[in-house]
Amino acid sequence: MIKTDKTLYKALKFFSGRTLKNCKEIKEKNPKEYYKYVPKVIEETLLERSRFLDFDVPEEYSPLRVKGTEQLRILESIKIKEKSIWISIIAIIISILALIKSFGLI
Repeated sequence: MIKTDKTLYKALKFFSGRTLKNCKEIKEKNPKEYYKYVPKVIEETLLERSRFLDFDVPEEYSPLRVKGTEQLRILESIKIKEKSIWISIIAIIISILALIKSFGLI
């Protein structure tokens, strides 16, 4: 995942686990923590044409819209695939080392 995707993932994850009321409280009381998860540029992108976030929902609901949830799922899928690739690479290296050791070269 590129850096932008990682930042977007972190922001969407932040909104997915909180209600609108909770998000507003964090933004007002502790803006440093809020902007740690949701940089201003990403917030503007998420709010652009209300694609991913909607702050006009009742306060007990999450501000994440359906497109935001879909994007979060896509990014989570990419993250899982990246982990799988690294695990596969490590498994191949271990297999090669075991094969070399079985031939007595190590």
